[in-house]
Amino acid sequence: MRILFTSLNCLADPSSGAAISVRTILSMLAARGHQVMSITAANFDNAPFETEAEMLRWLKFTANLDGTWSRQDTGITHLCLPAGHTKLSRLTAPHLARVTEIAVGPALAFLPDIVVSFGGSNFEMTLRQKLQDQGAKTAFYLANPNYRTMDAFVGADVVVTDSVATQDLYLQRFGLISTVIGKFIQRPAVAPHLDKSLITFVNPAYEKGVTLFYRNGRGAVMTEVGQTFLTRARRVMADVEQIRNDLTADKDRVQGAVTFGVPPSVGLVLLAPLLAQIRSDLPGVQMRVLEGFSGYVAEWLASGRVDLAVLYKMRAGTFPDTEHLLFEDMYLISARNSPPLGQGPTVRLRDLEGQDLALPGPPHGLRILVDEACARAKVTLTIAVELETLPTIRDLVSNGTIRTILPVTAVQADLESGGLVAQKIIDPVISRELILAHSPQRANAPSTRAVVHLIRLHIQELVQSGAWIGRV
Repeated sequence: MRILFTSLNCLADPSSGAAISVRTILSMLAARGHQVMSITAANFDNAPFETEAEMLRWLKFTANLDGTWSRQDTGITHLCLPAGHTKLSRLTAPHLARVTEIAVGPALAFLPDIVVSFGGSNFEMTLRQKLQDQGAKTAFYLANPNYRTMDAFVGADVVVTDSVATQDLYLQRFGLISTVIGKFIQRPAVAPHLDKSLITFVNPAYEKGVTLFYRNGRGAVMTEVGQTFLTRARRVMADVEQIRNDLTADKDRVQGAVTFGVPPSVGLVLLAPLLAQIRSDLPGVQMRVLEGFSGYVAEWLASGRVDLAVLYKMRAGTFPDTEHLLFEDMYLISARNSPPLGQGPTVRLRDLEGQDLALPGPPHGLRILVDEACARAKVTLTIAVELETLPTIRDLVSNGTIRTILPVTAVQADLESGGLVAQKIIDPVISRELILAHSPQRANAPSTRAVVHLIRLHIQELVQSGAWIGRV
């Protein structure tokens, strides 16, 4: 049997409970030998990146020559069609008409026996009707409580819902007859050491509240709303603890815990002098440091795992509470005995074509920065290895078989020892902005404000002394 899913919402969206549930169902059907395909636009419930290309690269899609993106995952062939924006609310009528026209061809070519969809736009309804005309049966997966008319369901052969609460809601609202199939999430969210008998089935009616998790034979699974609740509850508990520390602290002594996130290249230069001064000047502040590439640091800040972060700006508007620190230029880093490229201290981006490079993979800020610069300059680089750890990248480059692109701060010690050489990339120059970002829940805590002050001072001193190569 050939099964097609279609919606403006990308089926690979990790922030959509409905997409996760339908993707799990379709993966189970694919495992049973059915042919499964997804044709969607690149819309997401909560996109951490602004552009469709950034989101699709982050989700491991591959760009096709015709402008579409594809991915093979758990038996599902995904075809994603950029429509103009990652947010459904930002799509214009011309955007919608264009992406609908593009989707019709591959949908008719696949010629499914069954079409599964959710969403009530002209995109879903047009594809559903055209495929019904070819003999396909259609199923509408209903998990959203916000439909105010029956238009989205018109023509569907069957409507299935995620819960009894959703079924009851639409039965009362429209007299809609539907079938409950539930929510499907593959991985349980219960720690293995917990006594599962202590976990209760929580599924309140829609007028009383929301479902936080479901009990099943293996334990329990958290819903999307439950994950949101858990993240915010942790922030509230951290705020309560901070209030207690603030109220019980000595009048002239700053106390509290601060969790600080940094990329490895920043940590190499900043952490040692910063932490030493914090221990000296702020003995009542307990520091916890998490290190990772900027993509991870951004996720930690968004989820409340860190209170404060120095990271590389990936796009405008990612975090509301940020301040500029400096700009860094990117350099080609090679072993000293590597064949020379470029003109002495500089190298053109185009000269890197054909050279084996080691870089972090998407969604890390450095990779996105390099990919966008190459796209603008019409340059194709050879990424021989994707690595997530800076020390491994440095070691691999030191062997002389591969090069990388980094700010000089990331390899300062190796440059001074003579093991590596750095050439500034020009034509175009590739620069990125370093920012200081605060978690809104902790920005005004005395301990956070005190640490922020020291971070500013140290970065200014490092740049002025030449220990950090950057432009304020």
